[in-house]
Amino acid sequence: INRRYLESIHSLTSIYRDLHEIEDRYDYPFERIENAITLVLQQLIEHCPKIDLAKAMVIYEEPETEKKYFMRIGNPEYSENFKNSEESLSYFKSTGYNPDDPDNSEPELMPLNKGLTGYYFEQFNDIRLGTESGPEFFIESYPLLPIPKNFHDNANVSLEKGEKLYESGLKGSLLTEKLKVPEKDPSIVQNARGLLFVYFMGENVKLSWQEIFFIQIIASQIASIIETDALLLEHDQKKMLDDQLNMAREIQENLLPRRVPNIDGLEISKINQPAAEVGGDYYDFFDLKDGKIRVVIADASGKNVPAAIIMTVFKTTLSTMDLAKMSAAEVLFRANNIIAKNITNDRFITAMYAIIDSITGQVELSSAG
Repeated sequence: INRRYLESIHSLTSIYRDLHEIEDRYDYPFERIENAITLVLQQLIEHCPKIDLAKAMVIYEEPETEKKYFMRIGNPEYSENFKNSEESLSYFKSTGYNPDDPDNSEPELMPLNKGLTGYYFEQFNDIRLGTESGPEFFIESYPLLPIPKNFHDNANVSLEKGEKLYESGLKGSLLTEKLKVPEKDPSIVQNARGLLFVYFMGENVKLSWQEIFFIQIIASQIASIIETDALLLEHDQKKMLDDQLNMAREIQENLLPRRVPNIDGLEISKINQPAAEVGGDYYDFFDLKDGKIRVVIADASGKNVPAAIIMTVFKTTLSTMDLAKMSAAEVLFRANNIIAKNITNDRFITAMYAIIDSITGQVELSSAG
């Protein structure tokens, strides 16, 4: 028994290590948790060979509608006896799983109050371990409740028109454990992330406390994998956003002039300090070697990437103009006509454009909002 536990813990270590591997995680973020949970369920079947079917049903919230469902994560693991039984035909058909071609199976989704998963999640609490510490711990003494014989008939009656029957065909005994992540503070109520579904084909199955304990360990590990994956996904998204912001910052820095023109009679200095990672601030110098310098100072509405994009549009617009032949007012007038066609009505730019004559000291200034 100790050897089994140690082998299982060793396998779980490699599973967590694979979860943290960064390669391909951006491109296939859902695949890693599928593989991890499938491997854990394989451990469960291997070390508890009397189990005929095991799967992890996780509570999933649809982003668009905010509706919650049970969704199977990973492949279900099952015995050869179950695969070759009549029960499996009806069960696999009702869940959309194809045992001969798992990759082309349908996603298993069901409302929270449907199927055996929904029924056991609402009606049954987790098993509390007994206090046996001697040989009794390994004796098969805990009887499982068989699935109610009329369960699927009642479920079929309660189905709405056009709704399919979920998880049909099972006639044996079912043990379920809610997937809960332990809280640091024991007074905090643990929220269940889903359900570990463990099925036995026999109606009069008895388990030892040792077997129940191992099933509960697996349930806690699956819950931890779900939590770890969520944290890794959040980390990946933050890192991706940070990378994009760093790239945007580099692009914006390259849009701004690195040197100021050296013009007799003028002293020019510059500084730029964005309020966010990137922003809509922009300035530029245009020295056309005619004794005059053109200066633009501008600020796009908003912050971060959207403002930076609008400012890029402004810079590109100015770069297409023959500035030497245009007055300050004409530059902003024409720029406005071009930019208005390329941004939405809720966006705008405030700007000042100046033409400074270094010889006469005259300044021609135009402002826009």
